[in-house]
Amino acid sequence: MRNLKAFLLLLFLLVSPIKAKEEKPIFIPFYYIEKTTLKGHSWSVYSVAFSPDGKVLASGSYDKTILLWDVESGALLQTLKGHSWGVLSVAFSPDGKVLASGGEYNVFILSGENNIILLWDVESGALLQTLKGHSWSVSSVAFSPDGKVLASGSGDKTIKLWDVKSGALLKTLKGHSDGVRSVAFSPDGKILASGSWDKTIKLWDVKSGALLKTLKGHSDGVQSVAFSPDGKILASGSYDDTIKLWDVKSGALLKTLQGHSQNVQSVAFSPDGRILASGSWDYTIKLWEDRLPLEMYEIRDGIWKLEVEIYRLEKERESKVKGLYAPKDEFETTKEYEERIARARELEKAIREEYAQRIKEIEDKKARMIKEAQLKLVPYETSVVLKRYDADKGGFYAVVEGYEVFIPVERSIARMIAERKDRAVVKGSLRFVDTEKCELVNAFLTVKGTDIMIAFGKRTEP
Repeated sequence: MRNLKAFLLLLFLLVSPIKAKEEKPIFIPFYYIEKTTLKGHSWSVYSVAFSPDGKVLASGSYDKTILLWDVESGALLQTLKGHSWGVLSVAFSPDGKVLASGGEYNVFILSGENNIILLWDVESGALLQTLKGHSWSVSSVAFSPDGKVLASGSGDKTIKLWDVKSGALLKTLKGHSDGVRSVAFSPDGKILASGSWDKTIKLWDVKSGALLKTLKGHSDGVQSVAFSPDGKILASGSYDDTIKLWDVKSGALLKTLQGHSQNVQSVAFSPDGRILASGSWDYTIKLWEDRLPLEMYEIRDGIWKLEVEIYRLEKERESKVKGLYAPKDEFETTKEYEERIARARELEKAIREEYAQRIKEIEDKKARMIKEAQLKLVPYETSVVLKRYDADKGGFYAVVEGYEVFIPVERSIARMIAERKDRAVVKGSLRFVDTEKCELVNAFLTVKGTDIMIAFGKRTEP
């Protein structure tokens, strides 16, 4: 599996035996397990997309077709035909009524052209409209959250923004050094992400067209990008066979998912963010399910809403303060102006004190929510397979839930573990601590009443 070393560095450990009361959390972001595999295409799957209600999944393939699937049952609902070559991208409009698809340019096509965008009626499967403008393959299409703008990425290294209603070209974004394979709007429509054959992901300001950030980490071309519903996480699928999860705000790499046997052509989050779909050249679509308990999502959403309210109050406060200081009027005397400014300063002080109190109340509520959440434990039990004891390092190498771990123990405790032959029970808890991710894991190996903390290390190859 390519690029394994990069993943091995993601989670590494160095902890010593401690008592349960001295718990030290270990962060494992977004742990997904495979749920379902859908089969129906006769060639590689290039793109997948969920309908807004999460009930339908669309997939575009090199077999020139678009398939619509029932997510719950996995049944094939409809087959759309109209492209003269491979379908590189599919995207639902916000209301779920229209599906856009982008085609691959191929010099061997004797008639027609496929470097186009097709708009489909989802219910009937009828072709509604054709958009032309790119000089090479239309690798990706994406609707803005309000459905008014359509973004398209192309092998011509550009990204184009279109007016959906009129079909007019609004803007062309340039910056990638190779073809653009994927584009995606953030949930608020302010940021556009683009993945390219140049191995990078770029984040753009939609309104100004300015480049905000460049994310680097894949060892081969980035084939697909998708924002999580809350806009905090960006998923990317690459020709290096991996899926990476990024923090949008900081640009940090959070997690690498491995499972496909060939390059990952597309990724998409379900509307609730708990399922990540990926399509690959291995002819399969994998659904990765987040194992974080629903209760933790509700807690995180509650905290997120409080943070949004704090931001709103801060903006409102500054707007009111700014309105107090109007420029000196030409008919206003210096004394009148100074008196007005003095009154403005008094009002500003009162406004800031009022908003400080309101914000403090929300921050206190947020702190209470976090404290309560930290007390909520979700127990689990699993098995750890002991591999070998390293006397020099003073611990066991083992495998737990597919992860290679190192368990540092004293010699006396090591003898206890050895008595368990090749298996021991790991008892632990999923604990909410981090306000951003809501995902911290404490795992303890229980041997004859002694709790030893373990840390998850590198993922082992399947």
